[in-house]
Amino acid sequence: MQEIQTNSLYIRRSRETNKKYYLSVFLAVVLITFAISGYTAKSANYILLSILFLWYISAFLSAPSNFIKIFRNKISLAFMGFIIFYFIICLISSGVTNTIKYVGHSLILFSPFIIYLYYSKLKDKKLLKFILTVTIVFWVIFAIRALMFYQQNESAARILASDRNAFDSIAIGGGYGLAYGSAFLCIYLLDCFINKRFRRPKYKLYAVIAIALLFATVIETKSTVTLLGMIFGIALCVTFHLLKKGSNKRITLKSIVWFLLMCIMFIVLIINTESIGTYIMRQTDDKRDTFSIRLYEVGATLANNNINNGESADFNIRMELIKKSATTFLENPIIGVGYKYGYISEYSAVNGVGNHSEWTDSLAKYGLIGGIPYLLIFAFIIKNERRNNIQAISSAFIFVVVFLGFFNPFLTAQSNIALFFIIPATTYLSKVSLAKENMTPC
Repeated sequence: MQEIQTNSLYIRRSRETNKKYYLSVFLAVVLITFAISGYTAKSANYILLSILFLWYISAFLSAPSNFIKIFRNKISLAFMGFIIFYFIICLISSGVTNTIKYVGHSLILFSPFIIYLYYSKLKDKKLLKFILTVTIVFWVIFAIRALMFYQQNESAARILASDRNAFDSIAIGGGYGLAYGSAFLCIYLLDCFINKRFRRPKYKLYAVIAIALLFATVIETKSTVTLLGMIFGIALCVTFHLLKKGSNKRITLKSIVWFLLMCIMFIVLIINTESIGTYIMRQTDDKRDTFSIRLYEVGATLANNNINNGESADFNIRMELIKKSATTFLENPIIGVGYKYGYISEYSAVNGVGNHSEWTDSLAKYGLIGGIPYLLIFAFIIKNERRNNIQAISSAFIFVVVFLGFFNPFLTAQSNIALFFIIPATTYLSKVSLAKENMTPC
């Protein structure tokens, strides 16, 4: 009886304590939901920046000490290093208005991890769980909306990539941004599923449905490189699982055979990439379903065939653009070339930025001084995820992040919400839940 009263008292106190966070939670949910929507109105970024500013104030007033703690880790320090560099150079080269616009946009893009850190450090994890649940629900809603929109407007994602206002003011997840985030989530969930991290049957069912939805989203956005990276990621995810299962963390004859087979397979794939691409094209040439069309484009990419009248889907052209950014960085290694055009994206190409690789483009724009802290944000995120993950995050997931970052400018609100909030929050809450289960007496 006394134990029941103690638990009731704890719940009441917990509710009273959580009330002071309700405003910040509401703002966090609105911010993340609005960002996932990919709303294309010109005022969208200013709305997001206003909500973020209010969240900072609310979060600080709710728990000042907790707020300060979130800036005492490697990821936050790398982020602040980049923002300080970006602010100073942008202010000098682009003026006050553009500085507010571009630096504000960066603050929005990296806000998901700040939000994750803040609520993960609270004693009661229910608030983080609530925000995560709402985020996942709205991700599903906007993914379904995007699929419906792409059925009516076949090349919408590609059109939005070059002109975000092409369809006026719409909210369908932001085109390619939703594809990048969906690819990350698909590999993460598949890794969790095959490694049996979902213990309850209903979670397993949710995972299967989510993987199917995420896969369909990537296909319908017609982002060939993203689909290619996801397919490679799925193959690696399954392969690494079989290797791990076979080896049982010991070097055995079976694990050696698997390793040798993988090496041989990798060499064969590299040598015969063009032939494999041609074969895929032959097999899917006369099929008109969406998946076959996307596979045909993957085959064309592997075979170095230009199927889009000179657009960037051609692998050779894409590699030239990546090389362009790398060359620009080598010629301007200290602070890059961003200052020359005030970081105005319309003028980046003529200043030597290829705009087709997150990693090389960032080095070309920011040089070593701004580029290193920028890239360290992603490196520390993955390292943090590996540390928090129950079984250490899959190498397949790391491959997809590196691959997409090399062949795509994937920095979008949707990709960052997946990478910096949904995945770390899911892993962290799973870890907390497992720890509670292990502490519960039988």
